[in-house]
Amino acid sequence: MPTNPAARVLADIAHALNSPEQAELRVRGVLDHLRLLVPYDCCALLETQPGSNPHRTIVPEGSGNEAVCEALGRLLSDLRESVTPNSDPLSPEVTTRPPHRFHLALPIVGFDLMGLLYVGREAPAAYAEEHLQLLAVVASQIGAYWTELHLQAENARLYEESRAANVAKDEFLGMFGHELRNPLAALSMAITLAQLDRRRIDTSLAIARRQTDQLTRLVDDLLDVERITHGKIRLRKEPVELAGVIERGVETIRSLIASRGHRLVLSLPGEPIVLEADASRLEQAVTNLLNNAAKYTDPGGEIT
Repeated sequence: MPTNPAARVLADIAHALNSPEQAELRVRGVLDHLRLLVPYDCCALLETQPGSNPHRTIVPEGSGNEAVCEALGRLLSDLRESVTPNSDPLSPEVTTRPPHRFHLALPIVGFDLMGLLYVGREAPAAYAEEHLQLLAVVASQIGAYWTELHLQAENARLYEESRAANVAKDEFLGMFGHELRNPLAALSMAITLAQLDRRRIDTSLAIARRQTDQLTRLVDDLLDVERITHGKIRLRKEPVELAGVIERGVETIRSLIASRGHRLVLSLPGEPIVLEADASRLEQAVTNLLNNAAKYTDPGGEIT
């Protein structure tokens, strides 16, 4: 247990900064403790992050805060320009005049300039070297605390990104498992038809060619790691005549419909309908719909 009063206060500050919970309240408590080491009329802590406005904590709260904050904002700008990883944090070169007659101001440094710790008073005398050294220790403790908070937040963000990527990957692969089954079923049926009826070889080969192209494309998508990670599908859009897509989908699944004794009724528009779409994906969607209809319609039923 520290016997030196300053050492006891520094130990209390270290204990206060041992948890990320209620971080702002803990830092405010540190500034209250700081008064026991470095007496002040006003103590201000500015936390800054790249691309955001400084977050201000001032002790004690009261009149003159806006003027103090304005002056400290200018000080922080000066420090950002003068502080480098190799510079002396106890003697940064700044030109802005602080708002109190007697004052000390030190940068909070972690991975970067993270903020500014300021104490000021009007009387009874200037601060001593000991005060500066103690303030530097506290500034270092706050910097280490903020750095730890930043690392924890970054780790949480990376974990969430990794979890989301895994979810997207699982959904993507699940969808592809479903899409791979239909072309394989159509290929199997086309081969069976060709074996049973030599007159249908040309039709069966056309079906087999389309489904082989579809399988090739699915495998290409499956090998694209970036799209798997983000759950994205590449669409090749082009002008597509809808009736032709539907007819090709019907032709792919017709043998299954016939094998179950279904009657398929198509009602196509008289005028051509041209879409800007991915023909292969659209045909796959039609095939999936008809395949499900054939599976779940009672034998001998009608599909419309």
